[in-house]
Amino acid sequence: MAKWLSGEGAGSWFVFEFNENECIIERFNSDGKLECTGSFVCQQDNFDYSKPFEITYLSHCQQVSIIQEGEKKIFLRIK
Repeated sequence: MAKWLSGEGAGSWFVFEFNENECIIERFNSDGKLECTGSFVCQQDNFDYSKPFEITYLSHCQQVSIIQEGEKKIFLRIK
């Protein structure tokens, strides 16, 4: 699943691949060039992979923030 995050002047695509215990997240620039990829885990226990979410700030190659059902959840890179 891919989500767009607008930025000043340009934005980034974040691609999510959810696994049992972690999430593989890839970040692409607006031209489609891969900027980084890694394994992430959610710091909150109540993230539901089956429900919709939106990506928000602060999101970069070490941390990705999302909003799900009005609550901010943080994914931190583990490798």
